[in-house]
Amino acid sequence: FISQEECEAYIDYIDRNIEKITFYESAKRHHLMFGHEVEHKDKSLTSLDIVYEIKDRLISLFGKVEAIAKSVTGSKSDVFVSSFFIAKQIKGSFIDRHFDTDENTNLHLKHSVVLYLNTMSDSSGGTLNFPYLNYSYSPKGGDLIIFPSNEKEYSHEVLDIKENRYSIPLFLTDDPDFKLIRN
Repeated sequence: FISQEECEAYIDYIDRNIEKITFYESAKRHHLMFGHEVEHKDKSLTSLDIVYEIKDRLISLFGKVEAIAKSVTGSKSDVFVSSFFIAKQIKGSFIDRHFDTDENTNLHLKHSVVLYLNTMSDSSGGTLNFPYLNYSYSPKGGDLIIFPSNEKEYSHEVLDIKENRYSIPLFLTDDPDFKLIRN
């Protein structure tokens, strides 16, 4: 979905600005959250000013993600980025099985998207696992995964991470009131 050069630019930004990115010790994850989150309103930024170096790159990415998501999902209405993270997970991290609607508090979310910035070998963990679908995906840099945010069979988890895993999870809505970037 994006080139290796673009992936490396995002990774470089994350590593150079790690002090701006909140570290959650219990999750062994650095992430900076943006958007219109009901459940995480106190942790979500709505201005991209803090990431001014990559702001234009992100806005361009959002347009590409919105277009491909509408096409792939067959959505009859427009879809918009409502929220996203810039994330770096370190050795020992994992994510428990969950739905991206945060136990029905973010019902405006329709599609979840993960843009992977680095490739994880089978031995390095970080696999995205959908237990109800009996499907797992090993991240590859530049790949984009799209799935429904609120359907039971799409509950998912990230298995034990054994080396740094970089990603940009994005969450899409069809409700313009929750659109992150407004013209």
